Amino acid sequence: AALSQAGGADASFQRQARRTTAIEKREEQIKKMKKQTKIRKQFDMTTVSAPFGAKLLQLDKEKFGEFERKMKAGKGHNAKGQPVDFSLIRVMMKSNIQDYIKRIPFLVRVPTSRLEMLGEMSNFEIVEEGTTVCEEGTSGDKLYVVVFGSVSVHATGDHEIGGKKPEQKFLAELGMGDHFGELSVIADVPRQATVRTTSACLLVSISRAPFRNLMKVVPDVGTTVQSVMKLYMLSKFFRSLLYSEALTNINAETIEMGLLPWVQLVETEAGQLLLHEREQAEDFYFLYHGKVVAKAMKDGSQEQVGELGPGSYFGEISILTNTPCRASLFTLTRTMMLKVSKADFLKRFCQVPGFRSEFLIRILGSQCKLENVLEHDIARRVFEQHLSLELASENIHFYDRSQSYLERYDSRTDAANFSEAQSLYRTYMASDAPEQVNIPQTMLHTCRNIVLAEDRQAHAVAPDFRFPPRDLFGPATSEALKLMEKDNFRRFVKAPAFVQLLKDLRAYEGIDISNIADDLKGGGAT
Repeated sequence: AALSQAGGADASFQRQARRTTAIEKREEQIKKMKKQTKIRKQFDMTTVSAPFGAKLLQLDKEKFGEFERKMKAGKGHNAKGQPVDFSLIRVMMKSNIQDYIKRIPFLVRVPTSRLEMLGEMSNFEIVEEGTTVCEEGTSGDKLYVVVFGSVSVHATGDHEIGGKKPEQKFLAELGMGDHFGELSVIADVPRQATVRTTSACLLVSISRAPFRNLMKVVPDVGTTVQSVMKLYMLSKFFRSLLYSEALTNINAETIEMGLLPWVQLVETEAGQLLLHEREQAEDFYFLYHGKVVAKAMKDGSQEQVGELGPGSYFGEISILTNTPCRASLFTLTRTMMLKVSKADFLKRFCQVPGFRSEFLIRILGSQCKLENVLEHDIARRVFEQHLSLELASENIHFYDRSQSYLERYDSRTDAANFSEAQSLYRTYMASDAPEQVNIPQTMLHTCRNIVLAEDRQAHAVAPDFRFPPRDLFGPATSEALKLMEKDNFRRFVKAPAFVQLLKDLRAYEGIDISNIADDLKGGGAT
């Protein structure tokens, strides 16, 4: 009897344990369902409503398969008796929207569960050949992914200049897996290109509202999307608004790795103060969307002196010349801009070859320095043409060769450096040199003694004791530059070619440079 009672108690205990386990599992399932419901509610997926009368067309997969088999047997025709082409519908039936969405670069790291939700809120769109899907300059609220077919992309590649829009140019042909229209989904900006179908297309479209909900739920998406937007805007700044070929063709890696981390994407409402008159700018701005108004004090009151639109940038004059702003700038409408701090502008952007020089030539005009012109590829080319007309090209040739000697010195052997030094001396410094430069005799003798020396070790100098010395042509090069700046360059800044260069560079007008530091200015025209 005792054993029987013990066995009954044990069975009762096991039943109770099973009930407890079942209850715990049920509670866990309920919690999970509540969590999923909470997530789904954020995407507004709990209700499907029709505010107006609506009709839904449901395609039964099994019946469609049966019809497709009949069509293959020659029994599927339309009302005109022509064979029905269901290729796009067939692709749609066999495609998973999520498979195409996850190919978008800034959605690669999004969890599968979130992509499934976004996929459920996306749509397939069948578009006929020759249809304009997006029109440059118009508003849009959809991102598209090409599932089947192809589209062509055309854009002006620039903002309006003088109120006239440049002609559109072909940019790319997109096919299966490619996407477009993401900028209008990310931000409230007009379409940046015109996209037309070049064949019948099946597209996946994602609207702005669900996409922005995803950005809220998955913070990484928002961060990645911001980087995409900044990269596009910064590339636009370099490739469309600067004149130097080196800047317009800047390496994408230089932008993404060297500059992008120090750029902020800023969206502001109307009435925001950006720069204050008579105070130095602490930031550089590139206006991508919206309008900014400039106001200055006149007769005791603030008056509007200008208005800036997309493609404008400001703050660089104050930063580069270390002078106060000439006007206060306010946002006139809602704007989207790139913002770079003064420190990063000087430390990062001005280290890009030609960047600082382009702005200084624009600001200083005929008061710019020779070194600014030599650092800027287009300006340098115009100056070289001027030297050629004056039959004085030997100075710039000598400068280039001596700079090359210095830059490649460490990577070459002493024998190779000695050979290059001899060639330099014979070409530009010897008494019978074909392109003889005009430099003091003392410098000529110094170079000649080293180049023609028999006891090379006697001329090896600290710190590396190499022969020939690293700075062999340094003094002569400096002298050649001084001669060019005092003579050829003074005439150059008065020449029609330089005046045209300033127009091409869109040089600033009416700037008072009297307060600009002397070390920024050259001799200029006299």
